[in-house]
Amino acid sequence: MMNKKLSVAVLVLGCLSLLAACQPSNVVSKVKQHTVTVLNQKDQVWRETEAVSATVTSQGSLKNEQVKPDNKLSPAITNAGKFYSVATFKQSDYATIKKAIQKNEAQPKTLRFVTVKQVNATLKAMGATKQIKALTDLVYTQQADGHTFPSNDGYLIEGDHLYEVIMAYTTGGNASTVNRGNVYSRKIKYGTTKQLTFNEVAGTWQSTAGDQATVRDDQLVTIQNKSYVRGKVENLSHLQGEKLYRNTAYSLRQTQLVKQNAKLTQESLVAGDLYDNMYLFLSKTKMARVNTSGVTIFTKKADQSQIPAQVFEVFRLLDQRHTDEVAAYLVAVELGHHIFDPCSKFIANLIGLTLEFSQN
Repeated sequence: MMNKKLSVAVLVLGCLSLLAACQPSNVVSKVKQHTVTVLNQKDQVWRETEAVSATVTSQGSLKNEQVKPDNKLSPAITNAGKFYSVATFKQSDYATIKKAIQKNEAQPKTLRFVTVKQVNATLKAMGATKQIKALTDLVYTQQADGHTFPSNDGYLIEGDHLYEVIMAYTTGGNASTVNRGNVYSRKIKYGTTKQLTFNEVAGTWQSTAGDQATVRDDQLVTIQNKSYVRGKVENLSHLQGEKLYRNTAYSLRQTQLVKQNAKLTQESLVAGDLYDNMYLFLSKTKMARVNTSGVTIFTKKADQSQIPAQVFEVFRLLDQRHTDEVAAYLVAVELGHHIFDPCSKFIANLIGLTLEFSQN
């Protein structure tokens, strides 16, 4: 009887071992699957909020993980599974990235790849509650479009945070400080939540400080430095996917905006001027002016515009000159004087509008 029980136990264990052996080796962990699911969403903007560093000991290990607020880096843009930073980065796997980094002759001989334990220590320092069981639980990237340039980073998403962990570091010499990664957030205060039309934003806008802007004829005109300054109102939806994300003007503007907790999306209706102001329409009644000094909110008003109709007429005549030059501002002899002499009463700035998204 005892032998029969033993035989049954051995048989059960044998079946369990067989089932385990039959499991596919490429099963994706829940941690990684969640990251991939979020990355597959459209038009996500992630702003850097924190940076993490650690000390490399004389034995080559890492200790004293420290987190500090930071926003120096450009935003991470993700859309339909890809990363964008002017170039396009597609998802890859740890083995491919590690091999590519090892083959790079420019890498120092003291390069060391991190362990699961070290990654989890970094994630914990970043504030993540998720932990990985294998380095394959992270998402890795390499440059697309025929290039194979690998990224030395692994990504994990939890909630509204994107955690970027650096997967290798150099050792040697006395204790030194190395970067361990960065924390990004997609919670951004100022952004468009619904596609707007030109007609919906046309009219007079005013800030609490009394600054005024007028939207007319697909352009936004303000009074600045005793000049009438204009910017073209543009709908970013006319550039889809990579044509938008890989545009240098878009990348520069996006970097400027996220530092002020604002963002551009494919739904954004925006205007820029030569004084480096970006006007972002948040809704039919709210608009944000963003510059290096911060954010100013404008509200749609029924009041009559302070900007005379003649200003728009002069701009219209200038645009009919059929040249590559664009007049971005007008200077009147007396601000508020409504008579303009195209020969002597204004100066046309010929450097072009600040914000121009080219489809080339």
